[in-house]
Amino acid sequence: PPPPPLFSSRRRHTRWTSMSRGLGDVYKRQAQIPGSFAGAMGYAQFMPSNILAYGKDGNNDGTIDLLTHPDSMASIANFLKRHGWKPGISRKKQEKVIYHYNHSEYYVKTILTIAERLKT
Repeated sequence: PPPPPLFSSRRRHTRWTSMSRGLGDVYKRQAQIPGSFAGAMGYAQFMPSNILAYGKDGNNDGTIDLLTHPDSMASIANFLKRHGWKPGISRKKQEKVIYHYNHSEYYVKTILTIAERLKT
């Protein structure tokens, strides 16, 4: 079967049209595209190429919409899994995998500290 559409129908046209026309058009229309100044989109803050590579339909509605929590969480989980995350990996490996997602050692340590606190 074909992959699900990148975005829900209510958002698909503006985003896909902008992405397919290139960065010049994205910058012209940035006020219409939810995301960061650098082009990262949705709660997951994926760059468009990462949406294509790691995006998942977390709520099984037939679309990948990173402005919904289920799709964002499923996509982030897919990204982490494909970079080596699995149950029981060492702290060092956890740091390495999360660093692939965000290249900030401060971010990595903060995420792992919060995860530890949530366990207790």
